[in-house]
Amino acid sequence: MPSNLHTEKRRTACHSFTRDVHGNPETVRIVPKERYRRLKVYEKMDIAGLLDKHPVIRGVGIEQQSKDETDLAIQLRLDGKKNTLRAQSALPNRIQQTPITTTEQEGELVLEGDCDGGSRDNQTVDPVEGCAGIYVRIPDGYIATGTACLAGYDADTNDPMILTCWHVADEKIDKYLYQNGRKVGVFSGMDTGMDAAKYRATDAVDVRDTLEPNLKEITGTWDFSGLTDAVAWGATVGGYYGGRKTCYAYSSCYDTERNARVDYQAEFSDHPTTGGDSGGPWVDYDGKLICMHQGYFTNWDGEHCRGMVGTELLDAIGMTLY
Repeated sequence: MPSNLHTEKRRTACHSFTRDVHGNPETVRIVPKERYRRLKVYEKMDIAGLLDKHPVIRGVGIEQQSKDETDLAIQLRLDGKKNTLRAQSALPNRIQQTPITTTEQEGELVLEGDCDGGSRDNQTVDPVEGCAGIYVRIPDGYIATGTACLAGYDADTNDPMILTCWHVADEKIDKYLYQNGRKVGVFSGMDTGMDAAKYRATDAVDVRDTLEPNLKEITGTWDFSGLTDAVAWGATVGGYYGGRKTCYAYSSCYDTERNARVDYQAEFSDHPTTGGDSGGPWVDYDGKLICMHQGYFTNWDGEHCRGMVGTELLDAIGMTLY
């Protein structure tokens, strides 16, 4: 019996689905080592290098090819307008001993920051009461609006921080973040690969008061490889959203992707959000952050919300949870 147990341990690996507020693995799953290896190939592969070498590739996902847990393939999602025989013949058939499949992908990503605010009067575009709307000033007196995702700490300084989407801020703004007519944050850093910007909370602000009341208690985050593992079988991870315009919405994560716009992305089954919702949190029913909302993608099968996956998002922007 002991020798069999040791043999089984050599054939399996343990990886994290979700993490707690301190960043420690909380929900884990034991998987065959080959499945774990292929998930890590997908997570760690040089996505920028692959896309630069093969412009026909729009994004990369993963595909479960059979009931065998180890039968995972890297799925190259190709631009239908560029998908010629010559472009296909140049594609690899394996990446780090992991098989490749291809599919065509149409449509475009639509960001859901409200880029002009629609008014020079800041008061007229403040969020619906109780929802976590924020805005930044842009030239000519206009503003750009979005949603606060979460409150946390800077990983290095331990200063209280507010997180939102970088594309809401972009290069057009001054250094301040506003909510309900008051300054609530000062720009502190950004990561364009995860479309994230963080703002140090001003001294007069209780950073948690800038958030949607029902989504204040984020209890942890989803890992990209864990989320990929969870949905690769065709299952979904259900969750709810809180944002400036929509306030509340429900959907299910059914896929993950890596692409030129977002390093680690979650995709949802439908599109219940609207302009001004960028930056809001998608949280599962246990309070774990699935992703920060970015926008939606139009494809042949409809519109799908997309966002930046929780653990990798916080790591990239250098934040920890409250």
